[in-house]
Amino acid sequence: KLFEIAVGSMKLNEDGKPVSDRVRIRKSMIYKLMGSKGNSRGKRLNEQLDELWHQAMFEFKAEDKEMGEIIHKLAPISHIYWAVNPRIDYVTLKFDSDFLPMISDLQRDYTSYRLEEVAALSTKYSIILYRQIAMNYNQYLYYRKKGERSQKYLDRFANPIISLDELHRLFDLSKSYLR
Repeated sequence: KLFEIAVGSMKLNEDGKPVSDRVRIRKSMIYKLMGSKGNSRGKRLNEQLDELWHQAMFEFKAEDKEMGEIIHKLAPISHIYWAVNPRIDYVTLKFDSDFLPMISDLQRDYTSYRLEEVAALSTKYSIILYRQIAMNYNQYLYYRKKGERSQKYLDRFANPIISLDELHRLFDLSKSYLR
């Protein structure tokens, strides 16, 4: 959830490029997303930011004429900092410079959805599944409006069927659950 909020909070200039490599997120918003109250909020904030730091990793493959297949791993967040003082209500995330061009692509090309809906989801798997269903629904609306697709094709977006293999791929479980 925090990564989605961070990317969504990034301001872009008129050329579609990030204005800054940093984004501020209100601690109070993070507490609300975590459902965190009371004295342990600071500790939970630290745990959530630590988890974000370690889990927000992208891996992709590319082909090179000389070397063949190349695997890239990118940690999009290079620095996280915040004041322990509870009166200072923000956390600052600094994105890696290699990731900045991807942010404008994410904001421009991918499905957007309401933060309140994502905040209500409790696991990363529910967020991934929600994102997939929202993407299908938005494609359904887009193609229905354009009138370029058959009803049968539209029905596949309106009522998607996700195979077990596709769920494994979406949840990145393909290596974990091999039989």
